[in-house]
Amino acid sequence: MLTGQAEIYAKSWERGTYGAATEDGLTQQETPLLETFIKNLHWYQQSRGDYVLRVLEAGAGSGDHSIRLAREGFFVDANELTEVATRRIRRRGHQLLPCSLQSRLRTVQGDITEHLGQRAAESLAGFYANSVLHTFSAEERLSLYKAVHNIQPQGGLLAISFKAQGDTVQGRGEVLEKTNAGDIVRDCLGISRLFVEDPAPLIDELLRVGYSHLGTNRWDVERYIAKKDYPDGVRKFIGFLAEKE
Repeated sequence: MLTGQAEIYAKSWERGTYGAATEDGLTQQETPLLETFIKNLHWYQQSRGDYVLRVLEAGAGSGDHSIRLAREGFFVDANELTEVATRRIRRRGHQLLPCSLQSRLRTVQGDITEHLGQRAAESLAGFYANSVLHTFSAEERLSLYKAVHNIQPQGGLLAISFKAQGDTVQGRGEVLEKTNAGDIVRDCLGISRLFVEDPAPLIDELLRVGYSHLGTNRWDVERYIAKKDYPDGVRKFIGFLAEKE
């Protein structure tokens, strides 16, 4: 069983409508959440001496952020559901990473929750998911958080982001449900997303699993390239950084 709206995204990959129009550079290499995540990973790494941390990115897309994390010196597992996506990540890794760092990036194909259940305890220092979990139900999010928590050492980091209220896509879809965190809206492609208005319920989900909330970031993207068949407009995001207690 696939988590979230993975099947719809898989079809988009197969049709060639997902990802940047060109692959000649890192088109989305920075967000405030990613920068905070990297900074905290380095602090955690320093506390463990020369130990090289392993990080997993769920729903890595074209691999921009996984490649950035590998450049920072971490071992990175970039997860995507389809072979089309993982092949693109591998190709871009070879194009954009120096030879000395290419072995630090590997792809993991398949459903993310299923993959997490196969990993060993304390095998993952950092978990990262950018603009992914807003397509998960509350039950699916809790299941994923528990799976990540089970395989992290104490102090392990989790960084996740959601679409936020006021995003262009929100205003062009059908409201399916109003939740304490925000509206769930179905877009023209049939993808249902949470658009976060109140972050408190989402932070509470992390606390219930055993994470402490380290900080919240908000940011806008004027030109969002992930989906080529969406209308232009500002995309709004909110992200949370948490630490395993």
